[in-house]
Amino acid sequence: KGGKALCDEGGIRVPLIVQGPGVRAGSHCNTPVISYDIYPTLLDLVAPRVAMPPGIEGGSWRSLLHGGGVGAVVRPIDRLVWHHDVEIDHPQTALRQGDLKLVHYWDTKQDFLYDLSRDLGERNNLAAQRPAQVAEMLAVLKAHVRAGLGEAKFALLEAGKFDAADGRRERGKGKGKGAPR
Repeated sequence: KGGKALCDEGGIRVPLIVQGPGVRAGSHCNTPVISYDIYPTLLDLVAPRVAMPPGIEGGSWRSLLHGGGVGAVVRPIDRLVWHHDVEIDHPQTALRQGDLKLVHYWDTKQDFLYDLSRDLGERNNLAAQRPAQVAEMLAVLKAHVRAGLGEAKFALLEAGKFDAADGRRERGKGKGKGAPR
């Protein structure tokens, strides 16, 4: 579901192919990785045991590369986060913890909770069935975005508005092409 610039799996799940020393040809892995894992991975490959600079959220997937797809990515945070708020109908953020993924629309305040281990196509929104889990994940999502954007931009986003100073037009609530059905 979804496409480019959306936080649905169709917009964020992309293939990754890696070739290099120590990477077993033909190996395959289903462990999720994210773009902010690239720096820690490269640093770990060229300078193992060198400490990561403060503030790095990603983790190295060297163990996956050298272990034939078996291993773990250890990150200082236990989540993956994607945020999109330009050139789409709804500013949105997705938070993935384990197999659960929460997508939050900032303008309509809609939440979509999926269990990706059972519903990779994101057809079954579990938000109404698991309100406590949504509330818990939403608090983590909002804290993460607030820390990344700062208070002023977060307040605009929380109000469902776009920041005109960033070249975006301010607009209100409404349905658009990106709305799940």
